[in-house]
Amino acid sequence: MKNTLYKHALAVCLAVFPAVAPTGLGGYSASSDVGQEKTQDGSPPAPGMSVSAKLSRAPYLQNIRQDGVTILWRTAAPEKAAVFVERADSAGHEGLFTVPEAEAFTEHEITVRGLLPGTKYRYCVTAPDGGVRGGGTFRTAPDPGGSAFNFVVWGDNQSSPDKFSKISAEMAALQPAFAVGVGDYTDNGSDPARWGRELFSPGGEFLGSVPSFLAAGNHDYGLKGGEWDFSPSGPGAREFRAAFRNPGGNRFYYSFDYGNSHFIVLDPNENRSFASFDVPPQSAQYDWLVRDLESADSRGAGYIFVFLHQPPFSTSWDDTYYDGEELLRRHLVPLLEKYKVSLVFSGHAHVYERGALNGVAYVITGGAGGALDYAQHKRWEHVSVVLREHHFMQISVNGGSLLAEARGIDGNILDSFTLKKRNSAPESR
Repeated sequence: MKNTLYKHALAVCLAVFPAVAPTGLGGYSASSDVGQEKTQDGSPPAPGMSVSAKLSRAPYLQNIRQDGVTILWRTAAPEKAAVFVERADSAGHEGLFTVPEAEAFTEHEITVRGLLPGTKYRYCVTAPDGGVRGGGTFRTAPDPGGSAFNFVVWGDNQSSPDKFSKISAEMAALQPAFAVGVGDYTDNGSDPARWGRELFSPGGEFLGSVPSFLAAGNHDYGLKGGEWDFSPSGPGAREFRAAFRNPGGNRFYYSFDYGNSHFIVLDPNENRSFASFDVPPQSAQYDWLVRDLESADSRGAGYIFVFLHQPPFSTSWDDTYYDGEELLRRHLVPLLEKYKVSLVFSGHAHVYERGALNGVAYVITGGAGGALDYAQHKRWEHVSVVLREHHFMQISVNGGSLLAEARGIDGNILDSFTLKKRNSAPESR
């Protein structure tokens, strides 16, 4: 009986592949027969999915690699499901990967392995009754040092699902290889409903077609008893850990490689000291960062990108005085300069700022939906552009050059700059 059900699910899944939007926007088809119905978190249902299935979080992509990807989704009631993956250019469904779940779950996670590098695939998530829970397309990471690629960066979409819905649609339309978030995806990460309302519902189609890597923001850690709770066992940290599959596992800091570039994601919330956020010397995160920067991957990278929520430098912040994080300037910035990091992205301040200091470029991209900051405090001489507009970033890497563009809520280019590939890293101490 089970084999019959899965064969039926496979037939349904393959039938909807042609209906997947050309850009792979979450696999939602205009031909869906469920009309204007919504899933529990407000996102549109996938083709062939009835609301009775109670899909509470549509499928989304995590941890893209050369040979695989992780797909997660949630249902209100436990069910066994399966993921079907095949090459997007397949005509006869050759090379089809079928990964069924062994048990019934509400929080679903399937990792597909054995894929080819630099290859576009389409995927479909089904239940044993033949219902289709969602689908879309993705491209695996290329071989090391491979071809040109682009990625997008966003931050601080908290509390504004309408704005983030527009921005996420613009990001998806660019068909980036992947996305990196710099934190504050919700206003209070300890409230599970907010994750659906502020991130997964407005960004569902984007997250279902663009693999994402995420840094944690202070709001993502959330509140406990009215106070910020930055402990790894706090409610916000548990929600973050349950929702995302970053390469660091249980850690919120990690690194990965893509093409000719090395990517580092940090978490200054972990070592918060009084009112300042930090990656202090002799901490586990600092020691890991030094080892990572000295690694062969980093030393041979054409570009090194660093992502963290809190910025070392900032000119803007409403309410109290804020000029960035003093302890990050003291402890992190010297490492960035020593190891010739190319570009540092952060959020926290709800503006767009960019500048360069001692060979390192800095960008604040905290404009994906949160209320903008208008008060200006410190005037850092190296900060050359400040824009108070909702926005996101697109980065296009093409061998020896890089083009970075800040794009507005309607996709228009607000600012752009270029960077050259790194020459070489310094000698280790």
